Amino acid sequence: MVSHVVSLEGIDKLEISDNQAEYIGLMSLHSWTWVALPPDHLDSIGKIKDLEKSIEPLRKKMVSLGERGPTSEQARWLYKQLQNGYLMKPYKTTTGEATTALFRGPFTPIFPARPENLMKTWLTPGTDLATVDEKTGLRDVSYQSAWQLGRRLAAGSLPTIPVSKQARDESNPNSIGQIEHLANDFARARGNGNASQGLYNQRNDRDSVDWANVLPWVIDVLSAEKIPLTEPESLPQESMRTFFVDPIWLECVVNGALSIGSQFQNEDVAINRELRNRINQYLRTPQDALDGRTAGLPKWGFVIRSSAISSLPDLRVEALLRSGDMSDQSGIFHLRRINEDVILCLTDRIPSDTSFTKLLLSQPDHQHGFAFGDTIDANQVSLTFKRLPTEPGVTLPPHEGEITKTWNRIREDGEPLPIFDWENRTVVMAEFAKQCMDILSISGSSEWEGGGCPSAIISSQLSQTVSRVEIGLPLDPALEQCLADPARNPWVTKDGFRQIYGADAI
Repeated sequence: MVSHVVSLEGIDKLEISDNQAEYIGLMSLHSWTWVALPPDHLDSIGKIKDLEKSIEPLRKKMVSLGERGPTSEQARWLYKQLQNGYLMKPYKTTTGEATTALFRGPFTPIFPARPENLMKTWLTPGTDLATVDEKTGLRDVSYQSAWQLGRRLAAGSLPTIPVSKQARDESNPNSIGQIEHLANDFARARGNGNASQGLYNQRNDRDSVDWANVLPWVIDVLSAEKIPLTEPESLPQESMRTFFVDPIWLECVVNGALSIGSQFQNEDVAINRELRNRINQYLRTPQDALDGRTAGLPKWGFVIRSSAISSLPDLRVEALLRSGDMSDQSGIFHLRRINEDVILCLTDRIPSDTSFTKLLLSQPDHQHGFAFGDTIDANQVSLTFKRLPTEPGVTLPPHEGEITKTWNRIREDGEPLPIFDWENRTVVMAEFAKQCMDILSISGSSEWEGGGCPSAIISSQLSQTVSRVEIGLPLDPALEQCLADPARNPWVTKDGFRQIYGADAI
């Protein structure tokens, strides 16, 4: 469709007779094109509302096993692995033997646990991170794959080798203090000789070019921003799947990256340990740019696959937090589009009954528009009149005091004059403006007390409300106990801070 803004000034002075041409030329002041959707077009907001009915953990869809569940021991084992988010993938051993292995990525449907017997990944090559299932003999290569991914990602973008090589060349392997001093120099901010209080934090001047590249790269990995993602295999159409973020998996990526150039000798172990200590010091230091909070890293997230994502490419996602929530975490989302109809969202909060209980999905502000009528058809039009404040800067409660009126094409006695001309499909502006002021002046239904009929009042009644959808999240009371216990919380260490696995973090 094409629309034009034309000037009708002086048109009443034109002499039009039957002998003249059928059309008269008018000056177009402005034009634009738009699309008119058919009555049965896709209801994007309705699709998003229906997502609440499809919320499930992110795992492979399993065939129903009935009330008895899996019967054989092998079936029970397989059922448990699928419940825990594992997939069975082809795998080749170091000797070239083709076999099958268990694999799980950084997003898990179950609450992640930090294994008590997890070896110190900063001391060992990635091959030692694979574990063997006692019942089947299958290898779990999840952490090993993460470690190898870190090396591949870092090979082309992370200057770890210059850092480690310089430390190895300039330090005495028998002098831990010398290595610690060199690590302090790497992480120091320019112009501050005290490294313990003047660490580089991405917002001050760096003293080391290498560290200025290493630190943000590591934070991006821990935030899952550098992890290559594809559409999950277990994601059906029109669905929403939730997951926890496994911090051990992401730490293995970091460990693999920082192992480049390492020969796993004593000096390499000391160097890598000190680099991790500097990263941990950054993670536990409150940031002025975050209003005194520490850097937030993702703990929980969800992925949505819906045709509504294609029609709403700039969909806004917000966390609805209870008032008075003074958590140290920022709650800021990281939204990532995987493909045309799939988005992934990460947050540093976990749904609980004390703070984070709902999501708010809404249209972006730039999609705000104007339209006449809530509904309009061949015989009837309805419109909701909104309350208006009496003073600037006052925000009224949404939908409170609104009045919905209906006009019929065939007017009966006692009904108001129509505000829409069905024959010419136009708004009767004079009558619409008059009825706007009549309704807004009703006592108790509006805060407007002004006179006249300003255009701003008319436009406010034609303004469309931005569509918003609240989605309730599944809550697990046991999560609160796990999060409050540092021994069971995989995102913090025993002193309650978020750190990566290292000598000072266990």
